[in-house]
Amino acid sequence: MKKLFGTTLLLAILIVIGKAFIIKWSAEDFSSLLVNLLTECLSVLVTVFIIDNIMKKRELAERKRLDQMEKDEYKRILSGVLGNRLRTLFTEISGIYLNFVLKEPATLSVDIDLKDYQVAIIKLLNELDSHVVAGFRSKPITCYIVNPEKISVPDEQIIKYQQFCEFIFKNQIQSQIDKFIQRYISILTDDMKISIYTIENSIANFIFVTPLQHGHEAPMPTTIEDIDILKSEFKKIGGSLLDIYKILEKAS
Repeated sequence: MKKLFGTTLLLAILIVIGKAFIIKWSAEDFSSLLVNLLTECLSVLVTVFIIDNIMKKRELAERKRLDQMEKDEYKRILSGVLGNRLRTLFTEISGIYLNFVLKEPATLSVDIDLKDYQVAIIKLLNELDSHVVAGFRSKPITCYIVNPEKISVPDEQIIKYQQFCEFIFKNQIQSQIDKFIQRYISILTDDMKISIYTIENSIANFIFVTPLQHGHEAPMPTTIEDIDILKSEFKKIGGSLLDIYKILEKAS
């Protein structure tokens, strides 16, 4: 608007000066024309200002309409196939994560839902110092393994840390992420990608590398430095799972 005002005013002045030299107006003629031109310029500026405001309001309304359409489409996608698959990804990773850190299956309600996992993750993060301690990488993990012959009654087993870390914590989580990404990468939002890739990066951290990964088992001490790194990565994973929970809550 300032640029338009300056341009209009300059043009009016140049026109008046030019005509004054050509026609040799009297002072009264010059004054009258100047007033008329300034009046016209003001009228144009007011009109442009009004039109500009109307256009801005229309653009804002259209932007809001498109944003709402995008939100509705986002919610529709989440409440459909992607939402169901994201729920499955969230619950499976959460279950493995909780089991790995707690060293035993998480205590959840009979009718497990997303809220149970959220509460359990928050509780774990608040009590992380009492779980990630010296000897963490040598203590075995108690878990439930589904027996194909007795699906309704899973078997309780005790698995060595390195075996659980390699074949369940890392392999199963990475497998779930790979399947999810390959199928839905084209429709994932940025916040989904950030949460999933954060989890993926954390499980690939060197702190979770075991001798078993290279074909043999060997003692794994847990130093003070190891504890700090473990807690840092567990916080990232837990935080990302809570972010995924928030996404699912928005779609519900």
